[in-house]
Amino acid sequence: MKLVVVASSKLSPSPELVAKVASLIASLPKGSEVIVRGTENGLMYGPTSPLERAALILADGMGIRNGCQFPKTGPSRDTVFSRDWSMVNNADRVVGFFMEDDPMGGGAGHVIYAAFQKGVQCEAWVETRDGLVNVGSYEEDCRPLTSDAWNEWNNATAYHWEAAYQ
Repeated sequence: MKLVVVASSKLSPSPELVAKVASLIASLPKGSEVIVRGTENGLMYGPTSPLERAALILADGMGIRNGCQFPKTGPSRDTVFSRDWSMVNNADRVVGFFMEDDPMGGGAGHVIYAAFQKGVQCEAWVETRDGLVNVGSYEEDCRPLTSDAWNEWNNATAYHWEAAYQ
């Protein structure tokens, strides 16, 4: 099984978030792989967020194959979006983590959107003061289990990404 983990770059890896990611990785069958987004922009080389870096460290510690997927020709918007679609095309499951005030925001939101559009099992989580909240998911049979936050985000962004980056 190939698990893609994405997270807002603004999201700090709290103990609850790290525990959730550790639980996801620990539940993977033998021979699985964990993939996160990679970036190389002159200032940074590696995972695009602290929580994605934590996912790699956890997977490595559990003996699970892991790595970053980088844009093919540099960090332009087009190559980054292409990387996101490629990650989703090769994934069995995609899980994203977001800020409470920006559910589905940024590039991590694009990866979840791509999974949703491709019918890949996906989940989106927001960390609130009361804990982690699932704000949307798609199960294996692709019946949407949506919330108001998911619908609001999907309606606001679908026209932009769908036309340009499939």
